[in-house]
Amino acid sequence: MAVTESLNSGYMAQHQLHLEGRRPLTVGVETGIVNLPYENIDKVTKIMTEEDNREVAVYLTASSDFFKQVRI
Repeated sequence: MAVTESLNSGYMAQHQLHLEGRRPLTVGVETGIVNLPYENIDKVTKIMTEEDNREVAVYLTASSDFFKQVRI
């Protein structure tokens, strides 16, 4: 719901849930207009202008010390 609210307000978003335990895991939902992780959003301004129209993609991410980051 938080991602939908951000998009409806005209903003990109990243939301994460940190799960503790024997094998800690971070699950996230983030938006993007190019195939870059949200943490690199500042690099988007170097390859796009305000006039460029792009579709917004929504990515599900998961990261843990036990596997590499996965994007679906």
